[in-house]
Amino acid sequence: MKRSGKIACLPRPLREELNHRLHNGEPGVELIKWLNSLPEVQTILNNHFHGTPIKPQNLSAGNTGGYLDWLTIQELLATARAFAAATGQLPALEAELANRLPSDLYSPISGNLDPRPDFNANPANSR
Repeated sequence: MKRSGKIACLPRPLREELNHRLHNGEPGVELIKWLNSLPEVQTILNNHFHGTPIKPQNLSAGNTGGYLDWLTIQELLATARAFAAATGQLPALEAELANRLPSDLYSPISGNLDPRPDFNANPANSR
C-alpha cells in the first residue's frame, strides 16, 4: 500500500534526510520547523494539502509508517552487507542491487552499502 500523507508526498531525498535526522535523535519540533521552511515542501503542501503545514501528528504518523519501513530496510542492508562481506560477495551484491532496483531507489541506498558501525549501536534499532 502506497502511503499518501504529507511526509510520504515529500521527494525521496528529503524523506531520506528526514529519516537520517530522526535516526540521529533530532527533536521533532525542530524537524517540523525545518520541513515547513523549505520552499519545495511549501509547494507540495499548497498543491496537495491546501497549504496546511506539517504538524506534529504528521511526523508521528511518519514515525510509525515510513520511518519504520526505512529502518527495516537499513537493518536488511546491514545484514546483507555483513553476509556479503563475510563471503567476499560485496561487489556482487552492489552490482545485483544496481541491476535490479530502479535508479531512484538504488541511488539513496547505495551509499548505505558502506560499513556504518554506528547504525547497530543506536538504541532506536532495538524496536
